[in-house]
Order: sequence, then C-alpha cells, then structure tokens
Amino acid sequence: MDRVQASQSALSFERVCVEYYIHHSATIMLFDSSAKPASELHDLQRKYRSCLASYEHAHFDLLQSPMLGAPYEIFTTIIEATKLARASRPGNLETLVSAQGLYDQLDQWQHQFDQGQNSKPNVLHGRLYMLAVRILLLKVLSDTNDISIDADINEVASQGLQQLLIQPLGGIFGKYWLWPLAIFGSIMTSTKDINLIRDKLDAITSRSNCSAITVVRYLLEQIWDRMFGLEECYYSVEGLTSLLDADNMERTYALLIS
Repeated sequence: MDRVQASQSALSFERVCVEYYIHHSATIMLFDSSAKPASELHDLQRKYRSCLASYEHAHFDLLQSPMLGAPYEIFTTIIEATKLARASRPGNLETLVSAQGLYDQLDQWQHQFDQGQNSKPNVLHGRLYMLAVRILLLKVLSDTNDISIDADINEVASQGLQQLLIQPLGGIFGKYWLWPLAIFGSIMTSTKDINLIRDKLDAITSRSNCSAITVVRYLLEQIWDRMFGLEECYYSVEGLTSLLDADNMERTYALLIS
C-alpha cells in the first residue's frame, strides 16, 4: 500500500490485518504441530516493515497496537518458544542456550512493558502473553534440574494469576485469550487456581463460538484430573508437556469435532 497516498483508515485496516496474521501464526502452533509459520512471518515483517515500525520508536505505546496489545516481537518469540518446548531432545545444550537467550530478552521487554503501564494502566491484555511465553521457556530450562527454575515458574505463574484476576475480558474477542489461558491452565494444580481458569474459559466461550476452546477445555480437564491431589506442587510443567503433545491435540480434535 502506498503509505503517502493511502488514507488513515486504510492504513489502520492494513495494520489490523498484519497484526491478525502475526497473532494467528504464533498461536496456531499450539493446535497444529505441522504449522511452520516462521519463514512466512519473516517475509511479512519485511514487506510491512513500515507498518510495524511504530513498535520500535514509540517506547511500547501499545495503544498503537489494535490487535496484539504487545510488541509484535513477543508473538514471533512464541513461535520459537513453542518449537523449543516441543524439542525432541530435551536438555540439549543448543536448545537450552536458545531458550535462555529468549528468556533474557523477554525479561527486558517485560520490564519496559511494565514501566509503560504506569502511564497507561488500562492497556494490560498483552501482558498475559508475555508471561505465558516465559512459562514455555521455563519449561525448556527446567530440564537443567536447576532448582531456581522452580522459583521462577512460581513467580511468573503467580504474576499471571494476578493479571487474570484483574483482567476484563469484555473488551477483546474471546478467542484472543485462549492461548495464554491454555498455557497457564496446564500448569495449575491448586483447586482455587483451576477454578479461576475454568471461570475465564467460561467467559471466553460465551464470547466466541470457537471449536478450539472446546478442545483446550477438554485437554485441561484431563490434565487437572491427573494433577488432582498434587497441590503441594502448586505448579507443574508436566501438564504443559501434555498440552504440547501433538498426538494428544489431534486425537482430541478428532474426538470432539468429528
């Protein structure tokens, strides 16, 4: 699109379309293990560089993000984090180094993001994605058997739950929340926390006629049944491993959607 001649409304529509594609590319990997959107997304970022440039120069002015509510780099990181969390060789040094590098970058982004919220307290929804992708990377790093990782998982999970308690769902279409809810839901073992996730899933179900919500709910209920009685663990990435299992997802889709 000619960015000089185009109207502001046309440019805004272009931005929504680009952001929607980024969001779909990042989140589809949870539900379809065959999806490999990285190269296509790279081409899109290059083609629409000027459309996305405001992220780089606006100091995380998230009001300029009509769809994502967070810097688009968070969503490209989701793609890499999902690949690492599904790696066939857990504990592989290259995988761990990659995960640690992404985690350190996310830590910096979250610090900037949280600072930006001081002036825009109502722009919060992207924070759930930022925290959920950190859980994905901590799952990878937990293969090091470093006990400090457990403390990090507890801290990030607690932040996610606090965000869910204050996060209104009415302003955004329901399916937007499914990905972070699935990630956080999969690591919960406390009845209180599980019930919070259930309530939020009920809320987004009422706003979105989406078969994926039914599938995720079914998988999470299975995970919670297995985790019952392990509340002393509080959070467990074992459930996240099950959620990321491509065979589990495909079987559940076949069972519920056929």
